[in-house]
Amino acid sequence: LSSAASDVYKRQVGDYLRTLPLPARRAFLCRYYYADSLAETARVCGISVPAVKSQLYRTRQGLRTYLEKEGFDV
Repeated sequence: LSSAASDVYKRQVGDYLRTLPLPARRAFLCRYYYADSLAETARVCGISVPAVKSQLYRTRQGLRTYLEKEGFDV
């Protein structure tokens, strides 16, 4: 991606994340922004590792759908 396209992509991801409930946003950021392990993400979020996995899966699927609707090839 070019720098301009990368900036647009980052902005769209941020826009999507702001639509999420706080627990889903927290799990996503812990795992993918701060690179926490699944166990650490679960601890921070106060849920089990399987629950974190499910939450992250749903969030990724939602993000994919959102980006596709915004015209990105995912």
